[in-house]
Amino acid sequence: MIANATDTSEKARSLVAEIDRVEAAYGPVAQAIVDLALDNKRDEAVTKINEEGRPLLASLLKATNDYSSFTAGRAAQMVEEAAQHGASQRNTTCGFLCITAVA
Repeated sequence: MIANATDTSEKARSLVAEIDRVEAAYGPVAQAIVDLALDNKRDEAVTKINEEGRPLLASLLKATNDYSSFTAGRAAQMVEEAAQHGASQRNTTCGFLCITAVA
């Protein structure tokens, strides 16, 4: 979705790509953990969780937090730009009204 958007910054694309990369790496690890658990290899499953699963989940958490921070900052910037544009439009309208009233 974001890859095809025309109004998306390179930074946003990069952040989403990192989320996608970590999710892609986590999928096979999660499946392997489930397979080990289903095969009653509890100790091996726990080891895989600790050695591979948790670091990937930490990476995913960081990637999603980075994206969330970026989008929150961008949203605040867009609100400020809209407020400035609205004020400019209001001032322009008031100016035209004053000129019309005088003429």
